[in-house]
Amino acid sequence: LHHPERIPEPDAGRIRSAVPARIAYVKGLLPPDRPLTYSIGPAYACDGSGTTFTVSDERAELGDEADSVAVCNVDLRKVGVLRDIVSNALRRGLRQPESRVASFLRRADERFATSDALLEAVAHEFDLDRSVLDASVGEFRLCNCGHGPLAEEKAEDAATTARPSTSPSAPVDTTSDAGVHGVLRVIAVLLGALLVVNVATLVVLVRRSPVA
Repeated sequence: LHHPERIPEPDAGRIRSAVPARIAYVKGLLPPDRPLTYSIGPAYACDGSGTTFTVSDERAELGDEADSVAVCNVDLRKVGVLRDIVSNALRRGLRQPESRVASFLRRADERFATSDALLEAVAHEFDLDRSVLDASVGEFRLCNCGHGPLAEEKAEDAATTARPSTSPSAPVDTTSDAGVHGVLRVIAVLLGALLVVNVATLVVLVRRSPVA
């Protein structure tokens, strides 16, 4: 679907010129003697904190839930990784024009040495508060991940489910609307009856009036 020969100009030319760089980038990530399942370590937390962990230790701590909890290897300190997440955060989260986002982020991994420099430049370019940008990036940090829920997400869900409600639900008054509708129906019937009486009276008066 994304082969350059299947995409009309002028997009095909732009994509065709970017293919060699993308291939070289992927080749640099995956050593030639390693399978596609090779993990490019160390594993980092998705929140960009730089915290490292090993898959074996975390799965051991999870015990019986190890098979249902995923571990994410996304490293937001890599500009190339962060660029794709920032693109989603700008377009989908902050509703920035796609063409402007794509133009600014083109070759970002070559223009910016660190992820923080990229975020500062993005905030300045799109006139965004840095805290707003960081929040949107955090929301979309897993947009390209195919794993299931992470350990902290499952813990938050469990805590939310177990937390009792602090505010009692107020009783819903279902009688007020019914009463209003009843009054309106009575008024409509009375108006209809009055209209019938007026029409009948008018007919009688017309019939009794002498013809000139």
